[in-house]
Amino acid sequence: MQQVFNSIPTIVFVRDLEKRLVFQNRAMPGLMKLSPIPPGSANINPNSQLGRELATYAAIDQRVLETGE
Repeated sequence: MQQVFNSIPTIVFVRDLEKRLVFQNRAMPGLMKLSPIPPGSANINPNSQLGRELATYAAIDQRVLETGE
């Protein structure tokens, strides 16, 4: 299965309920290097464009966890 996911150029990842990465394909680390978000950063202005995008992603994640969709 890992080989199949690694052959996909699109990022594939899975997080647990605590939002920790438990699986990622080969494309994911490349994306993380390009990310404007420093690892473990908690000081992002919620009113900035990045802050609003992260809030949107968090809301989507929460909906998936609640509905399974």
